[in-house]
Amino acid sequence: MKTIFTIILVSLFASCEAQTPPKKSGDKVTVEKKAASPGEKAKAMVKAGAILLDVRTPGEFQSGSLPGAINIPVQNLTEGMAKLDKSKDIVVFCASGARSGRAKGMLEKAGFKMVFNMGGKSAWE
Repeated sequence: MKTIFTIILVSLFASCEAQTPPKKSGDKVTVEKKAASPGEKAKAMVKAGAILLDVRTPGEFQSGSLPGAINIPVQNLTEGMAKLDKSKDIVVFCASGARSGRAKGMLEKAGFKMVFNMGGKSAWE
């Protein structure tokens, strides 16, 4: 009796398995998208016309910045904002992200609508 019952169960499982259609190459597959890194987002924004703002010191800026970046040190940003177009998006960066975070807050408080803190310069690479 046990043997017959086992054979019936095995047959049922085997037939269920055989009826499962194989996955075809045309079937939809859900792919999880990786979130853009800060550098990737910054590059896309600059490509679309955003201002690239380096808020490090003039010495740091002269030792190497990013292509097309303008330099307004965070300690001079209140006065330097007049050089910036409020209708444009701004990507702000510094050495580590601390000064650019402060600059982002200052710019938003002054009425700039889209300010993205890329963080440190190394995020670009």
